[in-house]
Amino acid sequence: STKAEVRFHVHTADWIPQDVRQKILEKNKNRINKAGELLVTSETSRSQQRNLSDCIQKISSIIAEASEKPREASAEDSAVREARLEKRNKERLKEKRIHSATKHSRCVEFD
Repeated sequence: STKAEVRFHVHTADWIPQDVRQKILEKNKNRINKAGELLVTSETSRSQQRNLSDCIQKISSIIAEASEKPREASAEDSAVREARLEKRNKERLKEKRIHSATKHSRCVEFD
């Protein structure tokens, strides 16, 4: 079989910052075994060497993804988001009023 399997012990990787290690553990819970090893496999190629390099590439991308800092929203983005939220809320309240009026019109008062 040409399948390659790489086990990467996340806890002992001191060259990775602690917060990045935590993100790796949180985002890849299903790939971590009881020993705390990140298990990466590959069987895409017919060559075991290519599959091994693919596993290493996968680990590299996992580390890179975990070490990315979330970008801060600019003032313009925040303003646009607030405007959309306000518009959506107004539309929701309008729909509620219409729905309420429809139900109220069905009501018959016996006075």
